[in-house]
Amino acid sequence: IASLNQAILLNPANPALYIELGGVYYQLQKYDLAQNQFQIAVEKKPDYANAHYNLGKAMEQKGDLQGALQEYGAVKQLVANDKQNLEKINAEIKNLQDKIGAQAKTTEKTGAPAQDTTPLTVNKPAAEFPAQNPKVKLPEPPPVTPTATPATSPTPSAAVTPTPAQ
Repeated sequence: IASLNQAILLNPANPALYIELGGVYYQLQKYDLAQNQFQIAVEKKPDYANAHYNLGKAMEQKGDLQGALQEYGAVKQLVANDKQNLEKINAEIKNLQDKIGAQAKTTEKTGAPAQDTTPLTVNKPAAEFPAQNPKVKLPEPPPVTPTATPATSPTPSAAVTPTPAQ
C-alpha cells in the first residue's frame, strides 16, 4: 500500500496505479477504500473498462447492486467490439440482475428489504493505557531563532602528483 501510494504521488495521472491500489484494498475486503481508488481511476480515464469493472465489483460487494449494474453497463459499452470480454460482462450483468430480482422478491414477501445479519466484529486494543491523573501537560517547544551560517567557499583540491617508484 505504501509503495503504491508513493507511486501515485510520483505519477498521479496514471489510472492503472489507482486500480492496483484498489485491488489491494479489495483483497483486504476494505471495499470502501477500494471503491474510492477505482472511482479515481474512472475519473482519470472514463473509457478504461477495467476501472469501471472493478468499481462495479466493489459496489456489488458493498451491496450497491444498482450502482454496480450501472458500472457493468459502462463496461459493456466499452468492450462491445471484444467478443470474449463482452460475453464475460453479459454473464456478470445477468448474475447481478438475478441477484437484484431475488432481492426484490424477498422485499415483496417480507415487506422489508433483506437485511445483512452478519455479526459485526470490533477491534479491541491488546492493552489499555492507564489513566493519567492529573493529565500530563507537555511544555511548549522553545521558539526557534534562525542562526546565520557562515558562507563557505569551495577549497581548491590539491593536485596529486605521482612520485616515481624507486
